[in-house]
Amino acid sequence: RDNINTVNRIWEEEVKLTFRKQIDFDVLLEWNTNLLLSAPADAILITNGDMDTFTGWFLQQQGLRKDVIIANRSLLNTTGYIRYLQKNGLPLDLDSGQVSELSPYKDKASGKIIFISDQIIKHLAGQSKRPMVFATTVYNPEDFGYPLVLNGMVYRIGNDGIKSSFPWLAV
Repeated sequence: RDNINTVNRIWEEEVKLTFRKQIDFDVLLEWNTNLLLSAPADAILITNGDMDTFTGWFLQQQGLRKDVIIANRSLLNTTGYIRYLQKNGLPLDLDSGQVSELSPYKDKASGKIIFISDQIIKHLAGQSKRPMVFATTVYNPEDFGYPLVLNGMVYRIGNDGIKSSFPWLAV
């Protein structure tokens, strides 16, 4: 608990140094508050970067949406992080040995590299204990092959609502 409080204190100091203006820090907190509030109860929220991950953890330590597991897509490439999340409620149907054996591979059909994080996200999408959603900051969530519905600031897997693919926004 003390370690988490120390990390949160240091994170807050660093972010305030980066943004320099209180309003910028407030906007960051408000954006991430809306992100967490968009997630369904007991969700697994897949995030993409520092600003949507660390800010979410900071807000959870302040008492907001502690029911949500925030899983950073990049960190899901590391076995230590995966094991940490499993110990803290991530419903992943892989034991420690299976997690250790995961490695990136090249998909024969598409030629794309499938990273460990992609494999973990596929496993999480297939479980039914907790709903899994993607933050709107996650790049190419449609690449997982699921129909996505925009709900607030997250994409959930579903067959209705606004689709996530907007060809005119392609970058």
